[in-house]
Amino acid sequence: MKNLHNALLLKQLYQLKELGYKYTSKEPFTEDDKNLLELPNSLSFLKQQAQNCHLCSLSKSRTHVVFGEGNEQADIMFIGDAPLEIEDNESKVFLGRGGEMLTAMIENPHYKSSKYLRFYNSLQV
Repeated sequence: MKNLHNALLLKQLYQLKELGYKYTSKEPFTEDDKNLLELPNSLSFLKQQAQNCHLCSLSKSRTHVVFGEGNEQADIMFIGDAPLEIEDNESKVFLGRGGEMLTAMIENPHYKSSKYLRFYNSLQV
């Protein structure tokens, strides 16, 4: 439990650093902040956390959180790089030339229906 507490403190400090803080108090949050200890157990909860996250530099310039789209129970998931500007503006994944190429490959007779597919962007924090 001590390691988790230290990891959460470190996360908070990195977040404050990304927001431009030069220093902070020794205890930026208390043990009573139980919601900080909850890990996402559903895509909707994970999406909500992503929308409220400001740990990376992308959060300062993004318009939307480009979370993902498609069937949540998909057999196949495609994960792309960080969202492009057009994807951020449209709040959709795999747009542009690369998305068109991927769509053409998927529309092969083997996977005609997108009900088997799920699309995401990855992001390193």
